[in-house]
Amino acid sequence: MPYLLRRMKADVNAQLPKKTEHVLFCSLTSEQVSAYRAFLASTDVEQILDGRRNSLYGIDVMRKICNHPNLLERDHAFDDPDYGNPKRSGKMKVVAQVLKVWKEQDHHVLLFTQTQQMLDIFENFLTTSGHIYRRMDGLTPVKQRMALIDEFNDSSEIFIFILTTKVGGLGTNLTGANRVIIYDPDWNPSTDMQARERAWRIGQKRDVTVYRLITRGTIEEKVYHRQIYKHFLTNKILKNPQQKRFFKARDMKDLFTPNVDGETGSTETSNIQSNI
Repeated sequence: MPYLLRRMKADVNAQLPKKTEHVLFCSLTSEQVSAYRAFLASTDVEQILDGRRNSLYGIDVMRKICNHPNLLERDHAFDDPDYGNPKRSGKMKVVAQVLKVWKEQDHHVLLFTQTQQMLDIFENFLTTSGHIYRRMDGLTPVKQRMALIDEFNDSSEIFIFILTTKVGGLGTNLTGANRVIIYDPDWNPSTDMQARERAWRIGQKRDVTVYRLITRGTIEEKVYHRQIYKHFLTNKILKNPQQKRFFKARDMKDLFTPNVDGETGSTETSNIQSNI
């Protein structure tokens, strides 16, 4: 009769090195603040709030502004020397600083982002900065993916692996990295969770640090709140299947309410926590 060996996650975690997670609240640049406010004051948002236009369009625009202003352009402009300039994005400025430190400390990095277009910007930045990298996204042929993963895990020369969040999710083993950056949050908390645990798996020998970047006062911080709520709700439903969730009209309005403050001010998250 066959035996079934069932390994609980808690049992596996006890065998792994330490994992530390940080949420970094980043400020928008002045260019991003202007673009964000201009969009929120546009007729597009007015139509969304009136129910005449799909809200997903507006959410997509705001998330692009948070990542990099160039994402609003339909056509890539690689011939433009300012295309993808990290100084134009608050989060990219943080990434540039962090990567410089981690390179000096001989760490190896995974960077996850939601879109291929943002990967294009990172690829341009990494090439210009002289970092050795590999890239994997939904367009990468399946047959090549394992070769890229093995190359990254086995090589001490490759500094960073950039991936779209979902392609680097469940089942991917990337223990060659001990530093992880989640550049932009997903609505589904399990998607980010799967991505950030790619390095924290059996076979990892070093302590792992995860940085989640959130632009404060924007759609990203609101997504982050909903991730926390979904995690809470999931646990509550497991205990009480009768628990229901309602999405109210005021929640939609809140998504499109400006709260960007440039370089100063507290975050919505800190305000909420202060009231707990």
